[in-house]
Amino acid sequence: MTYITRHSTTTHQQKKHHHHQQQQLQHEKQHSNNNNNNKRPTSLSAIRKRREIGDYILGRTIGRGASGRVKIGIHRHTGEQVAIKVISRSQLATSSTMARCVQRELAILQLLHHPHLVDLRQVLQDSSNVYFVMEYMEGGELFQVLSQRGKLPEDEARHLFRQLTTALAWCHAHHICHRDLKPENILLDKDQKHVKLADFGMATIQSPDVLLQTSCGSPHYASPEIVRGKHYYGPATDVWSCGVILYAMLTGHLPFDDDNVSRLLAKIKTGRYIPLPPNVSREAKDLIKSMLMVDPCKRITLDAVLAHPWLTNKSFLGSDLRFPDSLPLYPKAHDHPLHDQDVFIDLKRPVISDAMDLDGRIWETLKVLWRDCSQEDLLAALTTDGSNVPKLTCRLLQQRAWRQENGK
Repeated sequence: MTYITRHSTTTHQQKKHHHHQQQQLQHEKQHSNNNNNNKRPTSLSAIRKRREIGDYILGRTIGRGASGRVKIGIHRHTGEQVAIKVISRSQLATSSTMARCVQRELAILQLLHHPHLVDLRQVLQDSSNVYFVMEYMEGGELFQVLSQRGKLPEDEARHLFRQLTTALAWCHAHHICHRDLKPENILLDKDQKHVKLADFGMATIQSPDVLLQTSCGSPHYASPEIVRGKHYYGPATDVWSCGVILYAMLTGHLPFDDDNVSRLLAKIKTGRYIPLPPNVSREAKDLIKSMLMVDPCKRITLDAVLAHPWLTNKSFLGSDLRFPDSLPLYPKAHDHPLHDQDVFIDLKRPVISDAMDLDGRIWETLKVLWRDCSQEDLLAALTTDGSNVPKLTCRLLQQRAWRQENGK
């Protein structure tokens, strides 16, 4: 039985430059050793310069990913703690694939605005690194909680899972697919009562009429269509991953178990997961079964997940709500993000009148998100009548710029 263990995330593109990275790291290590033998810092300011960026003092490393490491940052004036992702400029310069992935991750982070999505505070840079300054979640990863505690009580699991799926529903409404959902990417606050979805390094924008192709994510959480190497619909694969996560929350182990990767993938393809124990409620079993449906066309949708009795029936929440939610259940029509007029201002009309009407930074971000689209076609999408996804992303970027300018 596979208990919760840390699983790496890979794509075919990452594998191509992995060997090059190993050579580079070996070279840097040798170079560093030589420097340590021959050089020492000449002043305290030289040491401080390496430990500070902007208004933040860099602390210990709290995580590592494909594109960089994550450190604690402490604001020198307020003492506020943040999480700072440190990305090496030298790696970006030597790997065009990594550079594109980091550009896309930054672009998508700028679109996010939801209480249960990690918040990008600012982007800093120096001659050596690029720094993503993000909010810090003191409670750590859901992965760590499950590793230490095993299964969670259903009330607690329901409370956290509702927050996760509400955040994911916001993403899907804005055509953002996460594609790397797993407990390691779900962060908790100090009291471990609220979660935020993090790590959008594999995320992408999906237009309704286009299937995705890139095989990515961790095998234990990957959907059958990704495992089979087929083109896929991003939201459906995210729902599958949520099903695996919910299973792990309620049992303390993963649904698909095998030490042999080939046999593991074969089990995922057939959807044969380890039967849930008797203590798991009938409603929870039904929801997991619906989410772990092999055929993506028959798999439950995220809107249906949010409307499922396990999440909505108050008799299962208990008379005293020990885990109150910070958000109302979604998707009532008037609560749907597409009906929020503070964010969406009649997308049926052009969002700009011409190219001169668009902020240069927003234009550069849009080109990253729509790099397969010509600039002429992208500009036409923004200036035409009728709703479309580029206009939606442009509006989100404009709203972010407005919030920053007004201190919101």
